[in-house]
Amino acid sequence: MKKLCLLVMGFFFLTAPMLASPSGFSLKVGGGMSYFSVGELNSVLTDWDRYIRVINQNIGGEMKAFHFGADFAVEAVYHLSPKIGVGLAVGYGWAQKKGSTHREYPGYEGQVRVDDTWTPKIRVIPITLSGYYTMPLNPKWSAVLGAGFGYYHVLFDFKNSTQEYRPAGDSSFVSDFRAGRGTLGLQGSAAVEMSLSPFISLYASCCFRLAYVSGFIGTREMTWNDKSGSGVETDEDQTFWIYTYNYHDAGYINISFNETEPVSGGSSTRSGVHKGKIDISGATLCLGARIKF
Repeated sequence: MKKLCLLVMGFFFLTAPMLASPSGFSLKVGGGMSYFSVGELNSVLTDWDRYIRVINQNIGGEMKAFHFGADFAVEAVYHLSPKIGVGLAVGYGWAQKKGSTHREYPGYEGQVRVDDTWTPKIRVIPITLSGYYTMPLNPKWSAVLGAGFGYYHVLFDFKNSTQEYRPAGDSSFVSDFRAGRGTLGLQGSAAVEMSLSPFISLYASCCFRLAYVSGFIGTREMTWNDKSGSGVETDEDQTFWIYTYNYHDAGYINISFNETEPVSGGSSTRSGVHKGKIDISGATLCLGARIKF
């Protein structure tokens, strides 16, 4: 019995320092508002709005650019020293914008009304590796700088629908393009952290990323319904294209989903055809907690 008591006391004295202070590992969990550059996809939205106002004066609604979304991330950090750490993180971010326009014009059978709705959406799954440098400001507060690189898997979804109202009968058309593509990029961060206990702290950070992706090839599903009937068609291996549509000595950025490159040059109204690019560069303002093990 005496030996057992000595063993328990020895185990307690050996493990007490480990239980009273965290090890070299910590887990960060946080999320917040994110800004995405988006790039030329936004030019498609704003140029479509500009174009229909040129061809038709009876216009309602609006297509606008989009940038803001949300972001969430979990990161495991190993502290090589009190000031140096290495972190591996996985996250999920997204942004989308729903825009619609209404136009009317006289047709052969009478007044025609057309409602267009476009909903572009981007989702980003980043896996990042970062190095961190911690600068203590006082016993409770620290400043943390980080930098590294990551793999970003981008999911792109572009849905547009058109509803026409004619005296001879209404019709509708819906197109939904979905594709995913990965890319490499750089990222950095600056944060302030407040320690609540040896095991828990809160932080506020601003994270920056620099990355873009092109070459989306995916699936396009089309559904329609008009006076002749209805149907559904799914096309695989469709590429996301961007081009300039030339109309009355003005150019408008437009979008296309086709297996082959749209015709340009010569008598074509298209020019500057290229594979569409989505710029996910931007920043995230994040609030979160760190749990130290």
